[in-house]
Amino acid sequence: MRHTYHFLLLLLLLAGMLTACNNQDCGCVPPPGLADSQLLHTWQLDKILGDGQVISSGNDIKDRYTLAFKAQHIYTQTILATGTEFNGTWKLTSAGHSLELTDHKGDIQTYSINGSWPNGGSQPEQILLHQNNNAKETNTLEFGLIP
Repeated sequence: MRHTYHFLLLLLLLAGMLTACNNQDCGCVPPPGLADSQLLHTWQLDKILGDGQVISSGNDIKDRYTLAFKAQHIYTQTILATGTEFNGTWKLTSAGHSLELTDHKGDIQTYSINGSWPNGGSQPEQILLHQNNNAKETNTLEFGLIP
């Protein structure tokens, strides 16, 4: 009888834990993914971070550039110091949480992406591209919207 009681108590606790693990009840809302239309602007590289620490920012960034995302999933990368331009293609995947860039040589870089809406509204004012390097550290490229 005692074993049956413990078994029923354990079963009741387990059932309570399983029903309590509903993500909709936790109050947490995942950040929204980006839509193609939100990316169709020109973005300037403003900061490079390695594992959350600033590596370089502003005019101190070697080969600082802009990315201009255009319709038909084409982008232009412009090196600011020289004005040299490179074209490639882009696409958002994973419900707008991943960005795949294919450069002019055909090399593919995949980043996790999120936007920053410091003033609210529907258009992000920053985009952050995250990528793990060979040492399993996260490198982040922070881009600001060029109006």
